[in-house]
Amino acid sequence: MDEARENALDRDLAAVTDAFGLGEVTGAPRYLADGLMNRNWQISTRRGRFAVKQIIDVPLEAARRNLRTLSALAADGIPVCTPVISTRGDTVTEVGGRGTA
Repeated sequence: MDEARENALDRDLAAVTDAFGLGEVTGAPRYLADGLMNRNWQISTRRGRFAVKQIIDVPLEAARRNLRTLSALAADGIPVCTPVISTRGDTVTEVGGRGTA
């Protein structure tokens, strides 16, 4: 177990939830070790459960493009998980020098 990797979200959690308007966190983040390319956590807030992704596998503009594609697919009726849009209208926010979606 890589404790540093699992705890990487802790220092940025409040900024991430604020940036995406997710609401107050109601429990500890759960690191999802099965992610292939990024660091992923499940968080619970008063608004629901969310997956938070720390982007480490592609440049942030490529991640934004990929996430916009998911939104477009959903708008066309394709069943995909859609990204949460930040309070600034972006699919990615930068916190602590890292991209998060």
